[in-house]
Amino acid sequence: MAPPHQLHGTIFYSAGNAWEQGNQIDDLSHSAGVEINTKLVLGYFIPLNLRLGFAHGFDEGGEDKAYLEVGFTF
Repeated sequence: MAPPHQLHGTIFYSAGNAWEQGNQIDDLSHSAGVEINTKLVLGYFIPLNLRLGFAHGFDEGGEDKAYLEVGFTF
């Protein structure tokens, strides 16, 4: 488990598709984003993952999304 004082960043690009939308390269949906994440320890023994990010969809109908994810390490 990483020490709780570490902060990590990620830059990502994604291209993909759902099953029923075609299988050609031109059918792919594209997005990109950034996120930061860290591992916290609550009460000295409960590990907790925290991730905050923003993603942008480039194609028609694409959206901007901010998200926060909190989960436990196992």
